Amino acid sequence: MIHPFSESIPPSRRIPYHQARNATYMLQRRDEGSWDGSQTALAEYNPTIVPLTDEWDADLKNAITGGDPNVRYIQTARASNLHQCGNVVMRKQRGSGAAREHSYLVLTLLDQDL
Repeated sequence: MIHPFSESIPPSRRIPYHQARNATYMLQRRDEGSWDGSQTALAEYNPTIVPLTDEWDADLKNAITGGDPNVRYIQTARASNLHQCGNVVMRKQRGSGAAREHSYLVLTLLDQDL
């Protein structure tokens, strides 16, 4: 990992990095559910870091950064409780049980140190 996790996912809902390939752990977290029926654990997928250069439209850049000159990059990712990557067990569980799929857009503003 070359950058810290986004703060947009509460630690209580994050899948720990060291458990990311542990299907047993993932399914256990899935079965826990939560008050709104969603799965407890979320993971970030496909993070992308884009530099906010002078080529950006000035109004758009200002709207994104709030005018903060320290913001140099924007990170985007998808946070979800389900995935389709490689693990057949997780694919078979899609849509079963009390939990339902939730996906969120993650946006993180980063300074020059990322």
